[in-house]
Amino acid sequence: MKKLLLVVLAVVIVLAVAAISCGSDGNGTSTATNTPGQQESQNLEENSEVFFGDQDWEFSDIPKYPGADEAYKIRGEELGEPPTIMEHVIYITDDSVQQAADYYQAGMADNGWEEVYWGSFTGGYMGSFSKPGDVGAAIGIALTAEGDTAITLDKRYPKS
Repeated sequence: MKKLLLVVLAVVIVLAVAAISCGSDGNGTSTATNTPGQQESQNLEENSEVFFGDQDWEFSDIPKYPGADEAYKIRGEELGEPPTIMEHVIYITDDSVQQAADYYQAGMADNGWEEVYWGSFTGGYMGSFSKPGDVGAAIGIALTAEGDTAITLDKRYPKS
């Protein structure tokens, strides 16, 4: 089950990075039209206070890429048994995809994460990591359409 969750996290990251890479006109404005699924996601984001609460938080054990700008951040609870907390952050940096990948592959181990998977895909990297207590993280790193590097971090852990 844990590996399945990590694979799902990794797929979410790839889709998020792809959306950042393809869906912007360079001014932070989406150039795509909304499909019903995108509209649902947009409505959820617009109502994030109800579902996700406070945005004043930082990952305690996933390092922020030095000098990167935070482009997006959300944290929420996924209902189920047991309930799970999901945290999602996207950072943007001028550094290369390779520099960011090297930083995170080493930095996660330095913070006690065990690498489950690390690999490259055309234009980027993707990895998943775990910690005891059914804690998982996924990282996606790719070049944006503007030539910057997008770093997408997801963390999932049981609600205590």
